[in-house]
Amino acid sequence: MLRTKEVKIKGYESVTFLEDKKIGMRGYVAIHDTSLGPAVGGCRMLKYDNQNLALKDALRLSRGMTYKSAAVGLNYGGGKTVIIANDVGSRREMVFERLGSFINDLGGTYITGVDAGTNLYDMKFLKRHTEYVAGVPSPGHEIGDPSMATAYGVYMGMKACIKEKLGRRDFQDLRVAIQGAGKVGGYLIERLTKEGSKIILAEPREEIAQQMAQEFGVDLVKPNQIYNVEADIFAPCALGGMLNSRTIPRLKSPIVAGAANNQLLTDKAGELLHTRNILYAPDYVINAGGLICVVLDMEGSNMANILLKTSRIYDTLLDVFRTSKSEDLPPYLVADRMAERKIIKANTDKEMEKKKPEDTRTSYGTDQEQTKTTAASMHA
Repeated sequence: MLRTKEVKIKGYESVTFLEDKKIGMRGYVAIHDTSLGPAVGGCRMLKYDNQNLALKDALRLSRGMTYKSAAVGLNYGGGKTVIIANDVGSRREMVFERLGSFINDLGGTYITGVDAGTNLYDMKFLKRHTEYVAGVPSPGHEIGDPSMATAYGVYMGMKACIKEKLGRRDFQDLRVAIQGAGKVGGYLIERLTKEGSKIILAEPREEIAQQMAQEFGVDLVKPNQIYNVEADIFAPCALGGMLNSRTIPRLKSPIVAGAANNQLLTDKAGELLHTRNILYAPDYVINAGGLICVVLDMEGSNMANILLKTSRIYDTLLDVFRTSKSEDLPPYLVADRMAERKIIKANTDKEMEKKKPEDTRTSYGTDQEQTKTTAASMHA
């Protein structure tokens, strides 16, 4: 039987611990903020050394989803599910059955999807128990895996970085040090090599590393050596926290731009990059293509529109860099403030809506409803 316990965390709308001892299920569902709309965030299932690390992951990732949505102009909030995989074993489907029932009871406040350690099959099974699952192909929603859109967004973000830092518009002969060749990293390697970049890759899974070497001619280095590679771009595309006080002093790249979430272990890491004059593309901006893909597909959009929206990551990052330079602030802080302003405005608009006279809100509808009615009458 699933047992739930609320965990009070300042700054989070709700954090719930989930446990079913009989099937070895433990985990967290964290909803950070829904000011802009329902919380969206994937379900990851990984092994953790202890329960507190899983909680920290859920908190950091859900907050990142809130800021990611706000930064790229999506009307969604941030959430995350983290399942501790240590004791699950063969009872995987039972875990998703319990999780689906819990998410369903939230009534649409939180929408989940695939993430590290989960796959499309898991999400299809989860969708048997709740409708609030995104990224599962269905009639009218055929796109599914958002990895290619994520990689495209990272590519567009890299273009903004090389324009800002190197004064270039193309990738010919640029050296890119990539950490991790998962789905997103693999798509990124394919695109960059086609454009003439030289890839240096650190990938701990030997089979995948050798495949990348054979297929795309990448140079391979040991995982811990990737920070010492002389390159034009360092691209963290693995797990988070890889940019910290130990690794940043070793970097020999003028740009950090990659697909990983939560790249900065702490805010001090972002300040250290800025102090070293290394241009950092805030992770939740540059990797937002996957979220854009999932939510626009959920709304019935097509791939052309998804890629158009994703391409605007280029302009968003140039805006971040422009403010960073003019105000001498680290880019991560500029991006945070941009996102926070949008969240504050959404809450202010809600408060103003509540203060409207009752007749304008109920008898005549909101401004948005009036606009829809007017538009409908014009086309009648």
